[in-house]
Amino acid sequence: MTNRNAVRAMTLVAVISSVIAVFGPVGSAGGVTTRVSGKESSRAYPPLGPAPTWGACGLSDSPNKVVAKFPGGVRLTCGTESFGYRHILKRHRMDFTAKASPTNMNWRDLVHWAIHYNMVDPDKVIRQNSYTTCRNRDLYLKNLSGGAYIPSTFRIAYNHNTLDVITAFPGSPC
Repeated sequence: MTNRNAVRAMTLVAVISSVIAVFGPVGSAGGVTTRVSGKESSRAYPPLGPAPTWGACGLSDSPNKVVAKFPGGVRLTCGTESFGYRHILKRHRMDFTAKASPTNMNWRDLVHWAIHYNMVDPDKVIRQNSYTTCRNRDLYLKNLSGGAYIPSTFRIAYNHNTLDVITAFPGSPC
């Protein structure tokens, strides 16, 4: 095999692997898969299903109670109406529910994976001010009734001093 043919073969493998990561099989537990963020790679991501169990936020629980931990040390706390789980629940639950519904996933599972993949492999990271960092990431949601994959952007903001999640929502990038 010549060098030129070897390069073509490696490029084809990278492209095929990238396509498989985007349009790969989706497990019965959920209809979300991710893709390699904007670059050719043979790295494939598994389909996403139910997220790990989160801690509960009772009415009297402290805003500082940790609900879930994510890569990079970022954590979702119970928070208030202004930040954390309670903020996402009040302000963005319906947004996540609308995105998760066609995939047969729970809205909280989609929140979990949106935060997780924003920390593991973001498409964009912007330090907005002295304490807030914004990240966004596309996830491909599979509509289980039609089978089509729909790219959706998910944005998170967190305090880069405390590593607490401020918000997460589907929509416009940073």
